[in-house]
Amino acid sequence: MSDDQTSDPKALLKRIADLESLLADSEIGMSIAVEHGDTIENDLITTNQQLEQEIVQKEEAQRHLQELVDAITTQNSDLEIILDTLNEHSDDMDQDMWEDLLESEQRGTTDALTGLSNRRHFDEYLEKHFNSCARHKRPISLLMGDIDFFKIYNDTYGHPQGDVCLKQVASAISKTVRRDLDLAVRYGGEEFAVILPETEIAGAKTLADEIVANIEALKLTHEGSGVSDFVTISIGVHTFYPKRGDASKALIIRADQVLYQAKEQGRNQACAEDIHHKNGGKTVITEVKTYGKFDDKLVRGQEYLELAFSPSSRPITERWRNNGLSADFLADYFGSFIPKEMPKTHHNQIKDAVAYIGNELLENAMKFANPQENIASSLSLSLSDQNLRFTLINQVNPENYDKLVSFLKEFTSVDAGDFFVMQMERNIESGSESGLGFATMVTDHDAQVSWKIIPTHDTVQLTTQVVIDI
Repeated sequence: MSDDQTSDPKALLKRIADLESLLADSEIGMSIAVEHGDTIENDLITTNQQLEQEIVQKEEAQRHLQELVDAITTQNSDLEIILDTLNEHSDDMDQDMWEDLLESEQRGTTDALTGLSNRRHFDEYLEKHFNSCARHKRPISLLMGDIDFFKIYNDTYGHPQGDVCLKQVASAISKTVRRDLDLAVRYGGEEFAVILPETEIAGAKTLADEIVANIEALKLTHEGSGVSDFVTISIGVHTFYPKRGDASKALIIRADQVLYQAKEQGRNQACAEDIHHKNGGKTVITEVKTYGKFDDKLVRGQEYLELAFSPSSRPITERWRNNGLSADFLADYFGSFIPKEMPKTHHNQIKDAVAYIGNELLENAMKFANPQENIASSLSLSLSDQNLRFTLINQVNPENYDKLVSFLKEFTSVDAGDFFVMQMERNIESGSESGLGFATMVTDHDAQVSWKIIPTHDTVQLTTQVVIDI
């Protein structure tokens, strides 16, 4: 304080007043502090404890984080080692893994003993292609085979040798079944099967015959066999024309039925005979059959004519006229190609044969025609220097199939003259003229007559062939 302030009474009094006010405020602050000191102290203690806990938690979190970093560092080091190993041995490991995968897949679809497909693969493959053939309206064939007298073979030579036999038979089947689409299977025990998608009965039967021949050609001695000195097989062949909703099991059942026929007929053979089934209300025949000396070959350079006739119910004479033709016209047409130097009597005999045979063939076609199938009958004639060939193709009513086969079997098993006499006796009793036309072709015109029956989708096609010399 300056001398002026101490000498000035007013200034001194103001200074005293300020000090007294400051003292009063201090006393109030001291009073509040004394009054709330415990609360403030408690607050300070609580805050301090919270700070200590947070420090501990942060230290714990930092420790865990460091452990995680250390673990990641270790794993990263391990991964680098693994990657280095993979890079170094990847080719070998890829090959091993691929071989393991193939082996695993083969165990699921392959028979362990023979190496052929197993029953599981058979079921899957048959179902797949059965449905595919149904969608595309294609046939599917199945071969069911059974080694003849295999139980006796096992009893005679022992089961180890029986396994060797199964392997060799399987190998022969596998080598015979060459098309990629076909599947050879060990069906179970001594049974084998072959699935042939999109295969007609003729092709299936040919393959089955090859298998039968190739297995006997193995020359595996079988002293206990009742049909051969060697191991043989019997095979049933069946062709199915599936439609949507049909069951593939039906194909297996029918192939088994034909296999039973093969055994009944003497074993060591493939059989595909006389098995019918209903498909959409129509009987389907599943075997190609020939009667007589049927010849598919045509000589080049022949004079050739082909006619088509509707499968109408009108009389045959009307059908000829509706096509603007007649049997006499046909005879005159082909007669114009016969060498002029030939004696006239022989010339007339050939013309008579043409007229007679052409008319008889068409009458026979209409007799067995399938009215449900609107497919025209085809009559073709081909003339060469040596002979004249008639070929008639027509559809057969499935209801007449058994009657037709019975007629063809009898006609080709006896002399034409004897057949003529038998039919005359029958016709006198029945009042008909059935069956005499073909006998007359042979006896009067020295014709060679043959037939081929070919199954098609839902019907049967009959090809009749007549050849006469000129």
